[in-house]
Amino acid sequence: MSHLIVPITSDRGLCGGVNAQVIKASKVLEKDLKGEKAFAILGSKGEGLLKRTHGHLLARVITEIYQNPTSFALASEIAEELQTCKQYDKAHIIYNRFRSAIAYDTLVDECESADAMQERMAAFTEKYEFEDEFTESLHMNDMMQFVLASKVYSRLLESATSEVSARMGAMENASKNCGEMIGKITLNMNKARQAVITQELGEIVSGAAAVGA
Repeated sequence: MSHLIVPITSDRGLCGGVNAQVIKASKVLEKDLKGEKAFAILGSKGEGLLKRTHGHLLARVITEIYQNPTSFALASEIAEELQTCKQYDKAHIIYNRFRSAIAYDTLVDECESADAMQERMAAFTEKYEFEDEFTESLHMNDMMQFVLASKVYSRLLESATSEVSARMGAMENASKNCGEMIGKITLNMNKARQAVITQELGEIVSGAAAVGA
C-alpha cells in the first residue's frame, strides 16, 4: 500500500510551535506506516523542517496557500495537485485543530484514493447492489476528489485559525519580554548614571573641603 502524507504548515514564522508539532507528527506517522511513502507539504515552513531528513520523500510542496482568503476553490486546486503528484492508496492529512486561544490539537485525517474506494465497494457487491454508472472510475475519481477537497478545505481553516491564535500568543509573549528587557536596561542605565553623579558629588565635596582647609 502506498501512502501520501500531507502536513499542513504555514508560509510565515513567528507562530509558536504549530509547524513543529505538525512536522513531529508527520515523522512519527512516516515511521509507523508500511509500504511506499511520500510527502506532499502544504506551506513553505514544512519544507524547511523536512527537507534535511526526508528530502528524498518529498513529492510536492505547495506554498502561498494563505496568500488569499481560504476558499473551496483553492482547496479543490490543492486536491487536484495532490492526486496528480503521486499515486497513492491513502492520503494522511496532518493539521492543527483549534481548541482555544491558547491550545490546539495536532490530528491526522485519512482519505482513500478512488482505486482504493472501488476495491472497498467491490467487497459489498454481494450484499448490496450499486448502479453501474456510479461505480465507473470517472465518477468515483470525481467523488473522491470532492471528498479530498472538502477535507483539505476544513483542515486549512482549522490550521489557519490555530496559526493566527498561536501567532497572537507569540507576539503577546514577545511584547511582554521586550517590556521586561526595556525595564531591566532602564534600571541598569539609571544605576550607572546615579553612580556617576554620586562620584562627581563626592569629588566636589572633597575639593571644597580641601580648599577650606
